[in-house]
Amino acid sequence: MLGPKIREIRQEKGLTLNELADKTGLTASYLSQIERNIIDPSLSSLRKISLSLEVPIYTFLTDEKKTKGAY
Repeated sequence: MLGPKIREIRQEKGLTLNELADKTGLTASYLSQIERNIIDPSLSSLRKISLSLEVPIYTFLTDEKKTKGAY
């Protein structure tokens, strides 16, 4: 799931929702809805989030559980 992965990385980086909102230019409310899987982010929003968290965008698009051993 996309939202919990974003939340996990944000918390690992020690950022609050408000801090991430400031870095991305998105609202804390919008980010919170993404993290709770209420809404799906647009690709441009996901790009802003990945740049702000300093992780590649594909980090959010891969499911580690499904990709391990899938070869």
